[in-house]
Amino acid sequence: MSLIPEQHRVLPREELQSLGSFEKGSLSSRAYQSIRLALMRGNFAPGEKLLLRPLAERLGVSITPVREALLQLVSEQALLILSDRSVAVPQMDLARLREIRDLRVELEGIAVEAAMPNLGDADVDHVSLLLKKLYEAKTHADGLTTMSVRHQFHFHLYQFAQKPILTSSIENLWVQAGPMVHAELVAPTILRSVESTGLLKGLRRRDALMTKVALQYSIIEMFDRAESLL
Repeated sequence: MSLIPEQHRVLPREELQSLGSFEKGSLSSRAYQSIRLALMRGNFAPGEKLLLRPLAERLGVSITPVREALLQLVSEQALLILSDRSVAVPQMDLARLREIRDLRVELEGIAVEAAMPNLGDADVDHVSLLLKKLYEAKTHADGLTTMSVRHQFHFHLYQFAQKPILTSSIENLWVQAGPMVHAELVAPTILRSVESTGLLKGLRRRDALMTKVALQYSIIEMFDRAESLL
């Protein structure tokens, strides 16, 4: 059972349109990008069925583009087809969870290390602000904001790595991991001030190693909490 209200499980049309590049594609492409991003942000719970009509109504498109989008995500192993032909989010699996965790730790460590030399003062300020917003949302158990800002923080930072293949690989891992950390994201998990974290200190000091280690630790910590819920 999803802990996210029905109206928030997929990006609303206004947010979809604000993403710019999605507008340029076909309706099925836009539906695909929206549902994929919703998966990345943990909007769907493990085992949850993705029903065509509610998704189509939420995205403001017909059923056909949504069906095509779901089939594409099935082909990418982000979703699966059940015996009754419905499409669902895969269930949690400990081995899969740990494999994704290890890959994310490694690849995102590479990304943040590569990004650091390319960050200007304004870039650091913006990334730091996103990090503060993330901690604030998690402290107040605001799951919807947590999922959105968490995604923005990581991928805004990784774009400075200027490694599109690496970023694409990380995105694919997020699609796989999103449903697994769905429950963890709606609970308060941050008990200390963001100002005291190595991640913020590393960003402000332009210390690539400190930032990398702190970010990797945050990923491990998140997956440990998700694992405790299995």
